[in-house]
Amino acid sequence: MNCINYNEIDFNKLKRLNVKSYECEIYLDELERKIYKLFYTTIASDAYELTLKLKKLEILNMKKFNSHIIVPDSKIVDPSFVGTREDYIEGIDLCDAKDKYSDEQILKILLNVSKNIKEIHGEKIIISDLNFGNIRIDDKGIHHFIDALSYNIKGIPANTISLILSNYLKKHRKKVKGSKNNDKIAFLMLSIQLLLDKYFFDITDYDFEKASETITKLKCLEEIFYDLQSYYVDDAPYLHELIKE
Repeated sequence: MNCINYNEIDFNKLKRLNVKSYECEIYLDELERKIYKLFYTTIASDAYELTLKLKKLEILNMKKFNSHIIVPDSKIVDPSFVGTREDYIEGIDLCDAKDKYSDEQILKILLNVSKNIKEIHGEKIIISDLNFGNIRIDDKGIHHFIDALSYNIKGIPANTISLILSNYLKKHRKKVKGSKNNDKIAFLMLSIQLLLDKYFFDITDYDFEKASETITKLKCLEEIFYDLQSYYVDDAPYLHELIKE
């Protein structure tokens, strides 16, 4: 893993991205196609979070993890750890897939993501903050998981979970935390939300039935859709276990 001195970064060559983040500022090197993340260090808890992020970064760089996870290639120091640099993925966030792909193509992408999530779980990683903004689709239609240092990696806890999952857990009076099961639940909800182009908790039975007339494979999700709307699903399936290609 490379080490970059903060004072040696030429910010005149970087473009600050207008991305909402409570934990860092994000810059793009348009020439080198690299993302720079500089973490906030304004309160006491930030120092502890940085310690955890550095441990995760070291683990991710010790061996080759799932190839779809974008792992930072460098740490930024000033003089202690303050940020990372990683590859920039040309393309779109998953939430914008409707603007570029057909429903059939989106479904194929979602199934590939689901299979990959299962593989990631097998590497003792829980994504936790599984949201549209953390999944990039490149120009070839291949997905990539970003923001890896927010994950639960080999027991080092995640520092956040996705909003859709948080709302689901609160609705069903469950402890708000990340787990493999909750990753599966979050991705099922995101997939249904994307395919219907409507916030999951606003989707009615009629909405789902109507969409199933044109996206026929949605019928495979009918039971889990009603279950997720009604109660906490203790042993959720992966999306690809419900929809066969």
